[in-house]
Amino acid sequence: MIKLDETETAGINEYLEGTTIEELIARNRVVFHFYVMFNKMQSEQDIEVLDLSQRAYHCLKRNGYSKVGDIVRGFHTKEGESSKKQLQKLRNLGRNTAEEILIKLFLYQFSLLDDEGKKEYVRDVVERNN
Repeated sequence: MIKLDETETAGINEYLEGTTIEELIARNRVVFHFYVMFNKMQSEQDIEVLDLSQRAYHCLKRNGYSKVGDIVRGFHTKEGESSKKQLQKLRNLGRNTAEEILIKLFLYQFSLLDDEGKKEYVRDVVERNN
């Protein structure tokens, strides 16, 4: 499991009651459910905005994924297969790297929301993962 930044998690944990985002992700490690809804400008951002490790960044770039929207369009959940499993099919991209990419997408989506949006987003994530 990737190490989450304390600053990022503190912001999310403000909206959680009785649990933390770290516990929620650990509890649902096999399949952690969340949605992303980026506008056109956010989708066109280079994957650098996700602050990925070099391994994750280069794996995505080598496989033709250079924009945030490319990842979302390429790995939306297909019937019977998680986004993580789809990511793992990329050459040289393992389970930990797939988890990192998905968590960074989650964190990026959270960071783009206003306070009310963050509250609703976290509430939805909790519901999807209980």
